[in-house]
Amino acid sequence: EEDAGEVLGRMQQDGRDLCVVVDKERVVLGIVKNEAPKNSQHSVDQVMEPGPSTFRPYVAVEELADQVAGKNMAAVLVTTSDGRLIGSVRAEDIRSRQGGRE
Repeated sequence: EEDAGEVLGRMQQDGRDLCVVVDKERVVLGIVKNEAPKNSQHSVDQVMEPGPSTFRPYVAVEELADQVAGKNMAAVLVTTSDGRLIGSVRAEDIRSRQGGRE
């Protein structure tokens, strides 16, 4: 329900390209990218991309690297099986970690 313009302003101020939208139980609902219209009079749910891909904490780094490369993703979201956000991992960190194992 938060104002999209305010969220986008905070993202810009913090140097963030992505904002994860969650509900009160931390279930992932969508993402807002820095490309959304900043002067929007809309709520976050009107500018977010719903249903982003998420991964479980046990997924191997190699599998994450394949997903990141195949979909040109900047980051992956890590959730529980019921969709609650645990955190995110930047694509560059995944590639770096994978490179250390080769």
